[in-house]
Amino acid sequence: MIRQWLAYFRMRAQIRRMQREFERKVANASAGGAPKHVTRFLTEDETDVLREDGFERVRAAGLVHVTNLSVCDWLVKSITTFAKDVSSYVPGHFDAFAKVYHPISNHDVEPVRTLRWQEVVPDQGERAVQRMWFDPFKDLVPDGFEPRRGTLPFEIIEPMLAALRPATTTPDECYFGVWEGFGGSVVPQSLQPRLQLPARGYHVFRGTIDEIRVDFNFCFPGQTSNKPWRRQSANIWWPADHAWCVLSEIDLHGTYVGGSKACIDALLASSELEATYV
Repeated sequence: MIRQWLAYFRMRAQIRRMQREFERKVANASAGGAPKHVTRFLTEDETDVLREDGFERVRAAGLVHVTNLSVCDWLVKSITTFAKDVSSYVPGHFDAFAKVYHPISNHDVEPVRTLRWQEVVPDQGERAVQRMWFDPFKDLVPDGFEPRRGTLPFEIIEPMLAALRPATTTPDECYFGVWEGFGGSVVPQSLQPRLQLPARGYHVFRGTIDEIRVDFNFCFPGQTSNKPWRRQSANIWWPADHAWCVLSEIDLHGTYVGGSKACIDALLASSELEATYV
């Protein structure tokens, strides 16, 4: 947590330096016209407005902030370690578990191209693959290609829903936890209470299973939605009947799922997903 705060303060300091540099360039060029190709950075007030607009978008989608966290008690009792094994990510009592690998793509470049992990990762990389770290394999792909980290990529949401929806009796009542530390999150940092798990805190919302499509990242001026590569999903989500649990850990390039064997089999059977049993 200390490292996360230090990284946050370093980022803020860097933004401040960039803003001062921009103001200096504008001042120096005031006599001869504005300098070309100078980026205008958003002020804190402007960013706050964008976050407020984004939070209205989240609520308009049907998500309700959860203030009675008793619905999370089963997670607090089950997840008692951090980054030790699969039970550090989702409750360990499920019959089966899967790792869903996030597609390796060039994100914001048109046209978007996608590579599969099995095309990129050599056999000797099994240990890194088991932990869903892509960093050791960056040199094996073209520049700009990388899996999304810490979010459920937009392109695999639909096949995930196709496998998970039939596996729960409560698709109309699901819960979504968004990590408290995202710099671009539209969720107010002051929002309380929060679900506290080992080394992670989450803002929790209630909605239907379809609300996993909701983007929690704020949009820049003039945009009504983010490009797929900028979208930020909920990190941990589950139905009210506890039939399964899904976690996209903020430091991993993949997503863990715990559920019945039939549910996990359905995930692995999807041709649109790249997944393995844990």
